[in-house]
Amino acid sequence: MVLAEMASWYPLLQRRYLCTKISKTTSSVHHHNRWTIKQVTKSNFPDSLEDIKSHLRDSRFVAVSMQTTGSYSSPWHRVLPVDTSETAYLKAKYAAERFQILQFAVCPFSVRASKLIAHP
Repeated sequence: MVLAEMASWYPLLQRRYLCTKISKTTSSVHHHNRWTIKQVTKSNFPDSLEDIKSHLRDSRFVAVSMQTTGSYSSPWHRVLPVDTSETAYLKAKYAAERFQILQFAVCPFSVRASKLIAHP
Protein backbone atom coordinates (compact mmCIF):
# COMPACT_ATOMS: atom_id res chain seq x y z
CA MET A 1 0.00 0.00 0.00
CA VAL A 2 1.35 3.40 -0.87
CA LEU A 3 1.92 6.01 1.78
CA ALA A 4 -0.57 8.44 0.23
CA GLU A 5 -3.33 5.85 0.51
CA MET A 6 -2.50 5.27 4.19
CA ALA A 7 -2.56 9.02 4.80
CA SER A 8 -6.09 9.20 3.40
CA TRP A 9 -7.23 6.77 6.13
CA TYR A 10 -5.46 8.61 8.93
CA PRO A 11 -8.43 10.90 9.82
CA LEU A 12 -10.62 7.82 10.21
CA LEU A 13 -8.38 6.36 12.90
CA GLN A 14 -9.23 7.38 16.43
CA ARG A 15 -6.78 7.32 19.28
CA ARG A 16 -7.31 4.25 21.46
CA TYR A 17 -6.42 4.11 25.15
CA LEU A 18 -5.78 0.79 26.88
CA CYS A 19 -8.03 -1.18 24.55
CA THR A 20 -11.19 0.64 25.57
CA LYS A 21 -13.61 2.56 23.43
CA ILE A 22 -15.18 5.66 24.96
CA SER A 23 -18.57 6.66 23.64
CA LYS A 24 -19.33 10.37 23.71
CA THR A 25 -22.42 11.28 25.72
CA THR A 26 -23.83 14.42 27.17
CA SER A 27 -22.30 16.04 30.24
CA SER A 28 -19.34 14.34 31.88
CA VAL A 29 -20.74 10.80 31.90
CA HIS A 30 -18.75 8.31 29.81
CA HIS A 31 -19.60 4.70 29.13
CA HIS A 32 -16.63 2.39 28.66
CA ASN A 33 -17.09 -0.54 26.29
CA ARG A 34 -14.43 -3.24 26.33
CA TRP A 35 -12.92 -4.19 23.00
CA THR A 36 -12.69 -7.87 22.34
CA ILE A 37 -9.09 -8.94 22.77
CA LYS A 38 -8.11 -12.55 22.23
CA GLN A 39 -5.87 -14.05 24.88
CA VAL A 40 -3.78 -16.78 23.27
CA THR A 41 -2.71 -19.65 25.51
CA LYS A 42 -1.26 -23.11 24.92
CA SER A 43 -4.74 -24.60 24.73
CA ASN A 44 -6.14 -22.23 22.06
CA PHE A 45 -2.93 -21.54 20.13
CA PRO A 46 -3.64 -23.71 17.02
CA ASP A 47 -7.11 -22.20 16.49
CA SER A 48 -5.84 -18.68 17.21
CA LEU A 49 -3.00 -19.12 14.74
CA GLU A 50 -5.43 -20.03 11.95
CA ASP A 51 -7.63 -17.01 12.83
CA ILE A 52 -4.73 -14.56 12.75
CA LYS A 53 -3.39 -16.03 9.49
CA SER A 54 -6.78 -15.47 7.90
CA HIS A 55 -7.02 -11.88 9.17
CA LEU A 56 -3.43 -11.15 8.07
CA ARG A 57 -4.15 -12.35 4.53
CA ASP A 58 -7.14 -9.98 4.28
CA SER A 59 -5.56 -7.00 6.07
CA ARG A 60 -4.44 -3.70 4.59
CA PHE A 61 -1.99 -3.01 7.43
CA VAL A 62 -1.02 -4.48 10.79
CA ALA A 63 -0.22 -2.95 14.19
CA VAL A 64 2.36 -4.87 16.23
CA SER A 65 3.39 -4.43 19.86
CA MET A 66 5.95 -6.41 21.83
CA GLN A 67 6.85 -6.28 25.49
CA THR A 68 9.44 -8.25 27.39
CA THR A 69 8.25 -9.67 30.66
CA GLY A 70 9.73 -11.64 33.44
CA SER A 71 8.62 -13.94 36.14
CA TYR A 72 6.88 -12.50 39.15
CA SER A 73 6.44 -14.98 41.88
CA SER A 74 4.43 -14.51 45.01
CA PRO A 75 6.33 -15.00 48.27
CA TRP A 76 4.76 -18.42 48.80
CA HIS A 77 6.00 -19.58 45.35
CA ARG A 78 9.64 -18.77 46.04
CA VAL A 79 11.94 -21.58 47.11
CA LEU A 80 12.69 -21.34 50.84
CA PRO A 81 15.39 -23.04 52.92
CA VAL A 82 12.71 -24.98 54.80
CA ASP A 83 11.21 -26.49 51.62
CA THR A 84 11.72 -30.16 50.91
CA SER A 85 13.40 -31.05 47.62
CA GLU A 86 10.01 -32.08 46.19
CA THR A 87 8.40 -28.77 47.21
CA ALA A 88 11.36 -26.78 45.86
CA TYR A 89 11.11 -28.66 42.55
CA LEU A 90 7.36 -28.03 42.26
CA LYS A 91 7.81 -24.32 43.02
CA ALA A 92 10.57 -24.03 40.40
CA LYS A 93 8.46 -25.96 37.87
CA TYR A 94 5.47 -23.68 38.54
CA ALA A 95 7.60 -20.55 37.99
CA ALA A 96 9.18 -21.95 34.80
CA GLU A 97 5.79 -22.84 33.30
CA ARG A 98 4.53 -19.30 33.83
CA PHE A 99 7.67 -17.44 32.80
CA GLN A 100 7.08 -15.27 29.74
CA ILE A 101 10.03 -13.90 27.84
CA LEU A 102 8.04 -11.96 25.28
CA GLN A 103 4.44 -10.82 24.97
CA PHE A 104 3.43 -10.18 21.40
CA ALA A 105 0.30 -8.31 20.30
CA VAL A 106 -0.87 -8.03 16.72
CA CYS A 107 -3.91 -6.29 15.29
CA PRO A 108 -4.66 -6.59 11.57
CA PHE A 109 -6.78 -3.85 10.00
CA SER A 110 -8.96 -4.35 6.95
CA VAL A 111 -10.99 -1.92 4.88
CA ARG A 112 -14.51 -2.79 3.79
CA ALA A 113 -16.71 -0.31 1.97
CA SER A 114 -15.62 2.92 3.65
CA LYS A 115 -14.98 1.42 7.09
CA LEU A 116 -11.72 0.59 8.79
CA ILE A 117 -12.12 -2.65 10.75
CA ALA A 118 -9.75 -3.81 13.51
CA HIS A 119 -9.33 -7.52 14.25
CA PRO A 120 -7.69 -7.56 17.72
